[in-house]
Amino acid sequence: MTLQIDEKSLKHGVLTLVVTLVEVIQEALETQAIRRMEGGELTEEEQNRLGEALMELDEAMEELKQDHGLTTAVA
Repeated sequence: MTLQIDEKSLKHGVLTLVVTLVEVIQEALETQAIRRMEGGELTEEEQNRLGEALMELDEAMEELKQDHGLTTAVA
């Protein structure tokens, strides 16, 4: 019995999994950032840097999904 693997499908599946995991982590980071901001734990500079970093991550993820035809989104 020979196992046949569609390499393109496998790569797409793995990439989809990675994107989904990064989105879950990103959502957790955003929730934690909001809690810290509301709790007054961050300076204005830290809030700005954190906001910029999260926006850059979001843009990079959107670009990656577009480049590979993915529509995965955390619900």
